[in-house]
Amino acid sequence: MEMRDSGSPNFTEFSVVAKPNKKTRLTKLAICLGALLVFAIYFYVIWNWARPLFATFPVMLVLLAVAVWFFMRYTNLEYEYTIVSGEFHMSVIYGGRKRNELFCVRISEMSRIANCVNGSAPEAEKAQKLYSCISSPDAKNICYALFKSEEGQNCAVYFEATKKALSLMKFYNSSAYAVDKQ
Repeated sequence: MEMRDSGSPNFTEFSVVAKPNKKTRLTKLAICLGALLVFAIYFYVIWNWARPLFATFPVMLVLLAVAVWFFMRYTNLEYEYTIVSGEFHMSVIYGGRKRNELFCVRISEMSRIANCVNGSAPEAEKAQKLYSCISSPDAKNICYALFKSEEGQNCAVYFEATKKALSLMKFYNSSAYAVDKQ
């Protein structure tokens, strides 16, 4: 977890690294097994039908290593949110290299900002699009926000809230703010 603050009263930034879960571990295993399968097929074909191409063996190993590295970075996720002048920006960072903005919404347009009770939020689960931007389900200070996307879909986001983020959200949308003291 990392929090950066510019000293401005209208800015906060917070990032969390998602802990590996069962799905992440299975994805990593599938990537490795897929590379091994491609290697085994390549070796079988070269060994049985095209022995003169055996010289391409090191090139194939390098290509498979690059492919594994390329796909493996999509299993190392980091989520970062920024609040700047009343806008809530949520991004995902893949492998510490590639950043994708998931959404940007004005806090004043959020219909609900609340903390999760016992790790769940029935209102959030009903959303058409659900963003889970937390390090793990047992993390502290998990809150959720409900809003409509630009396409008109009902969306919900789970995020790990800092005191400053909560105070900014309360400032920009006190009518939707329903966070209990934590």
